[in-house]
Amino acid sequence: MLAVEPGAQHGLQGVQLATTAFVAEIRRAAVPAGMQSLPTNLHNQDIVPFGTQAALRSYDMAELLGLLCGSLALGLRQAAHVGARRPTAPGCSELLDSLVELIEPVEPDRPLDADVRAAADLLVRGDPT
Repeated sequence: MLAVEPGAQHGLQGVQLATTAFVAEIRRAAVPAGMQSLPTNLHNQDIVPFGTQAALRSYDMAELLGLLCGSLALGLRQAAHVGARRPTAPGCSELLDSLVELIEPVEPDRPLDADVRAAADLLVRGDPT
């Protein structure tokens, strides 16, 4: 849970539950739109009407994937705070430094949705919004 005081704090337990839901939704949404075809116009058209839905679903999945990555980045930041070994790969080390500047450690427990979004923005754009 990456809590500073396990048992007294929840740490990232809520984030872990949310990321599990993100993965489940991404898996569910990954079924090809063509698998759900519905013949129309006397069977002359079937897959075409689902192209827009597939594009919209892809957009939604990309957003969830960003939140999933932001959650993992928040976990990296918190793991460093509770005493995990610092990453040695230059890119990971630089990312951790940016996360430390951007996000306060989770101590005490607090809502973490804004932190997950800030970490996701950092990963996507290279800077927080």
